[in-house]
Amino acid sequence: MATRIVGIVLVRNEENFVTWAIQNAIDFVDEMLVIDNMSGDATATRLAALAARHPKIRVIKDSQPDRTNRHLQSCIGEDVWVFGLDGDEIYDRDGLSRMRGRVLAGEFARCWSVFGRSLHATVVDLDAGHATGYVSPPAASATKLYNFAIIDSWHPNTQRLHGRPALKSGYDFADGATVGPEATWTGSDFRNLHMCFFPRSSLEATEVRANITDRSFRNVVRRPVFSALRALGVKGRLADYLAKRSGLKKPLRYMRGDVVELALGESFGRPSHHADIDPRGSEVEALVAAVSARRAAAPDIRLEFA
Repeated sequence: MATRIVGIVLVRNEENFVTWAIQNAIDFVDEMLVIDNMSGDATATRLAALAARHPKIRVIKDSQPDRTNRHLQSCIGEDVWVFGLDGDEIYDRDGLSRMRGRVLAGEFARCWSVFGRSLHATVVDLDAGHATGYVSPPAASATKLYNFAIIDSWHPNTQRLHGRPALKSGYDFADGATVGPEATWTGSDFRNLHMCFFPRSSLEATEVRANITDRSFRNVVRRPVFSALRALGVKGRLADYLAKRSGLKKPLRYMRGDVVELALGESFGRPSHHADIDPRGSEVEALVAAVSARRAAAPDIRLEFA
């Protein structure tokens, strides 16, 4: 069987960027599973329009994000690469086109995973064609691409692509690849513009949202534990840590190193290019411009986390 690339997207209230993200990545994959974790905004409408345009998209409603790895069990051991995409990750389309050719040609066949480069943007100027933010490395990469042909098992009751699988005999987790180890973000075929510091939905009360894992921790663990600690009179640093747990991932993983400004190629596109699917594309661009202008005017502005 020929090698296939299967995309998997997990979203919840991602109406602002999800069309842009999926449109940029759709030609990279042969099939795309889009899991909607019970969105309350216009995400479902955007996904329906995308699925009508692209038969390779299959939309799945799922109320249990921490068990979404079960949707990938049929890929284990098959000649399949699984590409994880988030609703705020905007990929370079030309780079993905080259990357698809490299994957299908078997360049990474011995690798269990391939990592690319991310620019975690705090300021984006689409008219000028540049973005400012934290680049990987030293910031963590948000790219996800895994070789399921050499995976023996991966627990189904985890969030999609979280944790580590068990590999087949003869393979090792050291057998990973970075595209490319010598390349900068500008020179990588596998790179994204990560809009994690911008509002992703009209339902957002703050500019920066905790991710699904952190929200699950907050809702399932933090509240009862924090309430119990308060009932026992526990205060101070531990209580403060638990109270703030939901916002730790972004500053600790994505806000590393110096802030840099990088040029965006035309193949990143922009939300308004997809107005036939997302009629709010121009409004989203105006929102990005307004947030960016405020931050550019006060570079030390504190990012507000949900």
